[in-house]
Amino acid sequence: LAAFDNVKKIDAPKKQAKKQDFFTEMLIEWKNILLSPNATLSEFKAHKLLTSTFYIFIAGFITAAIFKVISAFMGQSAPGVILFTPIFVVAFMYIAASFIWVLGKLFGAKTKWTEWTAQFFAAWSPIVALSGIQFIGWAAQIYGLYITFLSVKNFMKLSTAKSVIINAIYLIALFLLSLMLYQPQIKPF
Repeated sequence: LAAFDNVKKIDAPKKQAKKQDFFTEMLIEWKNILLSPNATLSEFKAHKLLTSTFYIFIAGFITAAIFKVISAFMGQSAPGVILFTPIFVVAFMYIAASFIWVLGKLFGAKTKWTEWTAQFFAAWSPIVALSGIQFIGWAAQIYGLYITFLSVKNFMKLSTAKSVIINAIYLIALFLLSLMLYQPQIKPF
């Protein structure tokens, strides 16, 4: 009889925890990153690169939609912004993640590029989504530097000092790039 009880237990259907849908899980993760980034990123679950790229694409789409609405209220037309912004955001994020990964390697990080990029994208996606909101986009970008610091520290397993140095180099590179691309709007007489 005891053996029969064990068979019943083995054959009994196992109750599975209800899995959240993709968007609900993404939004909960974004909320946690924004409200408690250190705790969230220090215990961040592994992400797949394709999923994280989709997070960034969605965030780029949100940014484009916000920009489109603001432009419409101002009486401006922005015809291609919804299509091209998410693509440009994803492309820039791949470049930024690769640059930071190379810096991390120079400072002794052992993380693989795909693992780093997937984690970095997942951590940065709420910042990208907030960047398009007028009057707080600049604050989101500054907060993004903190997210970058935590990402380097937690995902690359580097010290605080090395993370600060990598963040500073990244910030200097962004500044120099913006200077190179800057075109003065003042025309000579």
